[in-house]
Amino acid sequence: KLSQKLESLPTGKGEARGFIRIVLSGAVDVTLDKLGRILIPDHLKKYAFLKKNVVILGLSNRIEIWDEERWEEYKQKREKIVGEIAEQLGI
Repeated sequence: KLSQKLESLPTGKGEARGFIRIVLSGAVDVTLDKLGRILIPDHLKKYAFLKKNVVILGLSNRIEIWDEERWEEYKQKREKIVGEIAEQLGI
């Protein structure tokens, strides 16, 4: 779905091209090993600041992998304002 949305963006506009470039530049094909695991490429580990401990989040139709410390920092900040965000979104 995301790829289809990106393909529909006006590539004649520099901002759209730049957005597409950044979003897709980290994409890689992966193969499952015999145990059903994937290896996260080094450039993505560096991008996500992944160290030893990670948190895997199930978010509807996707997953996110966070460094545990960075996730805890992010979560604590968001928990303080989650009510405000829900109100702004009309939830």
